Amino acid sequence: IKIAKFMKKNPTSEMKKPVRRDFDALNRDVGTLADFHREALDILDAKGTEAERGEHGKRLSNLQESLMGAALKTLPPKRRKIAEWFQRSLNRLLPKIEKRNRTQATYARCKGHRQKQAKKKAQRELESEIKKSKELWLSNMFSLINNGWNTRQHSQRDIWKLIKTVETGTNTIKKETIMKLAMVNGDLTSNYVELKQTLNSYMSKVFSNEGVYDQSVLNKIPLRPEQRCLNQKPTQDEIKKAISTRANNKAPGEDGCPAELYKAMLENPALSKEFNLVLEELWTSGSLYDEADEGLPQLEVLDIHLRSKAYDTYKQCTTVKSALEIENISKEQLQEDLKNGYMKVPPFLPGLPRTNFIELQCDDGGGLMYAQWLKSRLILLPKKGDLTDPKNWRPICLLDVASKILSSIMVTRMQVVYERIGRDEQCGFRPARGTIDA
Repeated sequence: IKIAKFMKKNPTSEMKKPVRRDFDALNRDVGTLADFHREALDILDAKGTEAERGEHGKRLSNLQESLMGAALKTLPPKRRKIAEWFQRSLNRLLPKIEKRNRTQATYARCKGHRQKQAKKKAQRELESEIKKSKELWLSNMFSLINNGWNTRQHSQRDIWKLIKTVETGTNTIKKETIMKLAMVNGDLTSNYVELKQTLNSYMSKVFSNEGVYDQSVLNKIPLRPEQRCLNQKPTQDEIKKAISTRANNKAPGEDGCPAELYKAMLENPALSKEFNLVLEELWTSGSLYDEADEGLPQLEVLDIHLRSKAYDTYKQCTTVKSALEIENISKEQLQEDLKNGYMKVPPFLPGLPRTNFIELQCDDGGGLMYAQWLKSRLILLPKKGDLTDPKNWRPICLLDVASKILSSIMVTRMQVVYERIGRDEQCGFRPARGTIDA
């Protein structure tokens, strides 16, 4: 954020001005959504036919330009956030503000002693009411935090959000500061060029680090049976679910197209079809896709809640005999859980013959790759300590939202596979499972 503010004062050809639009208007107003769809289709049609828009791997960029262009023309500018204490006391503050404005206007027309005193009195009353409103807001926030912590009515996440809100204070305007980093010679950067060189030198080392691993250990990992059904093209339901689960009000990647526009795109069949073609062209390009896999049956999705309940029941068991000793567990129930995959006994799956890792690597020659997916927008977040040291800034890479949608589809498919053939010892990165289950 500080880098972006510094670059705003020192504009260069490399910097893109961020698009600030009220994307929530797409959900509030049906008319705005209809205007957005109409404008996006007009821009998309101007880029050529369906076949022409996909030439040279430009289909995604053409769609994103259409969505962003429509947003600029149809959505209102995003307004500055109003302080929470002000919103909560709006009914008491508005009459005082109107009285202050009225007395100021009267004094501007006739600068008499009586008008001046009336203006000062109205100003003092407003300042007094503002002070009371801020104190009342802080008192309510402290009560919410204390009650939530003592009674456990709120989650820890919600409590920490309240604490962060109190730490921010009653002022929503942050003081602008220019970022300064220590260079190799110990001096602080004084301009954008020095700042860019210092960050480039440090971040190049951070992102060029390579992990160390033992190849002989990897060769001992048993292989699982190949699941050719995973090679099938993403379905409409998968795409819709992946887009719908994206969080709003999150910073997008280099293209600037946020998740809200993709969600609005789903409401229009023509725009939704265009995005389906984006993923389909990428998926079917190269040498890995085989159309024969389209007819294979999909893996049955396990009921995560029943799977989790069964895990809690059997996790202390080491044998089938110990499982049958559990209260309310009959032989028939145990057989049903084994059949449904809710309980497993080793060996889970026979390991396939292990070949050299190099032979397992596939060559996706000629595969399509969208250029914007190879770039990320780097944002630095401050850590603790001396902020002139580049090590005390955490780099965050903002990726293209469309690439995250495809990644979400792939992760969901792999989770289905893992629940079927994975090991119960794995507790992290699984639905309805956590570190307390380890």
